[in-house]
Amino acid sequence: LVDLWGVTTATPRVPTADEIKNALTLVDYKKAAVEGDRLILGEGMSIDLGGIGKGYAADEAAKVLRQSGIKDGIVDLGGNIVVLGKKKIGIQNPKSGKTGDYMSIIEVQDCSVVTSGSYERNFSKDGKTYHHILNPKTGYPSDSGLLSATVICESSQDADAVATILFILGASDGIAFAEKTGFEAMLIDEGGLIYKTKGLEIEITNAEFSEVDYAY
Repeated sequence: LVDLWGVTTATPRVPTADEIKNALTLVDYKKAAVEGDRLILGEGMSIDLGGIGKGYAADEAAKVLRQSGIKDGIVDLGGNIVVLGKKKIGIQNPKSGKTGDYMSIIEVQDCSVVTSGSYERNFSKDGKTYHHILNPKTGYPSDSGLLSATVICESSQDADAVATILFILGASDGIAFAEKTGFEAMLIDEGGLIYKTKGLEIEITNAEFSEVDYAY
């Protein structure tokens, strides 16, 4: 599916319905098996690590810093951040998509902050915008109504994966999933409404956005 859409390449395109239907027959983690240190995939299958790759790299970089005795700092890989010590992190405005234009601030300590969103990797065709976060059930870019999903937890790799999951699930189901699995999260929908887990405190800095009084 990732190859079909090519969103992050120089030649993205909208696949045909038949192409997507055929590709979906190869999308099933149950068809993959781990034997020792080998990953066995079915014929025609491949694995894409876009949902956890940067998270893994951020965790490894932070590990090197900690092993070197560094207790105060930031590992910044764009949407993946690992904080050493206590820091205030700005969450990017998903409506503008401009780096440095943040809409809220979260104060965190010794953890990771990861945001997945539709506003950076996308392309337009016939007046419609298609982004890179694909729904594995439909084969099309997620249309959950969210602009971004931010997850805060100890592991950047875990936060990376969960942020993608929440983005696809949407506001209500995403918050329910985060609460059930013990992740702190903040979700922003297309109308600028903010949904967050009850344990997360945020400071909203942009009047375009407002917090939903969510019934947990």
